[in-house]
Amino acid sequence: MECVMQRNNSHLSNRKFSDSQSSDSQPPNCQPSDSQASNSQASPRQLAASYSPQNFLQAAQTKRELSRVLFVVRGIAILFVVIGHVIGESSSGIRQLYPQDLPLLGQVYNFIYTFHMPVFFIVSGLSFALFSYGPSYGQDGKLGRLFSSRFKRLLIPLLCWAPMYFMLRCATGQVQFTVEALFKAVVLPDFIFWFFHVLFLISISSSLLLLYGSVPLYCLISILLLITSFSFEGMISATFYFNFFYAIGFVFGLGLKQADYLPFSTLKKPALTAVIGLAGLTMLIVYWSLGGQFYSVAKLLNGTIGFGMLYWMALLFNTHCLSAQLSAQLSAQYSQIIPSWFEHLGRISMSIYLMHVMFGSATRIFLVKLGVMAPALQLTLGFGVSLLGSVALDALLRPRLKLFRYSIGEAKT
Repeated sequence: MECVMQRNNSHLSNRKFSDSQSSDSQPPNCQPSDSQASNSQASPRQLAASYSPQNFLQAAQTKRELSRVLFVVRGIAILFVVIGHVIGESSSGIRQLYPQDLPLLGQVYNFIYTFHMPVFFIVSGLSFALFSYGPSYGQDGKLGRLFSSRFKRLLIPLLCWAPMYFMLRCATGQVQFTVEALFKAVVLPDFIFWFFHVLFLISISSSLLLLYGSVPLYCLISILLLITSFSFEGMISATFYFNFFYAIGFVFGLGLKQADYLPFSTLKKPALTAVIGLAGLTMLIVYWSLGGQFYSVAKLLNGTIGFGMLYWMALLFNTHCLSAQLSAQLSAQYSQIIPSWFEHLGRISMSIYLMHVMFGSATRIFLVKLGVMAPALQLTLGFGVSLLGSVALDALLRPRLKLFRYSIGEAKT
């Protein structure tokens, strides 16, 4: 089992999915309309209130398409989460199986951790700006519904799954059972459940700041919290640190809120491929340059660049997943398989996040009993079973068991 919280807080000493909802994007206008020009200096709330019906329709279509793209981004990001947990730290995952740690896997693990969780916080902040924040924000009970939604989607899964994981870890001898330890597993989680606490605190505090303050004040406080995070440890540090990524996503969302086309959606396949490759190369350079002494700085840079890379990958999958040489019939039949698969992974990313560690740990233990110790087989089979097992179990339980849907924060009341 992987102690994720320990790694995510190690940026202090050197070194995931918010709701989203998505139609074809519109081409950019060559010239802005008069109303767009006059609105360029307006606040986000004034802009939303004064937008013309035609542009509002285009923006609504773009938001629906962007929602699908964000699900694809989450789908890709959850794959990196699974890979990272299968590899693990030197005392967890498959790396704990080898007396001499595997340096290459360690580097892959460290590199993944510079961007995969920041991407989820950026997507959450972006989704909040697009689908919750607006002129009527905080009115007509919407704020109360937002709090209720955050509780059901984040704290209910924590309360349902954290005790179960704790008991499994006790059964396998990883931790010793005490009532105090069980209480801490829920209230002060250091396992995969740190994410639920941190995202809940960030989403609630951001909502209140934006309701009673302003966007500039919220951005300033987010920067101050980022700076302050290096003076704390544990949950406080993680909340202050990852809040910055949530704020980045929120600002991105405000910029996209009234867009009448998806940014970069007009790029052709070669250009998108080149941009993705350049982003990946930049992230590797950042990691190799800063990932040792300045890991937190590397995470700040790679988290933002990583979101851009996954967004561009989502656009590439969505619009160019087959080459132009394929027939129109094949293109029509198969062109949506890749984006649909990643979109599905994004939509069930909560289930995958909650269940993949069980499948990965069981696979690792089973392979060891069979005498299979080759790192390549451990990694490949561990990743495959973790992902496919979670997807299969979600497909089995979701349509049949309301209790399961409730436990992952998706039951309708």
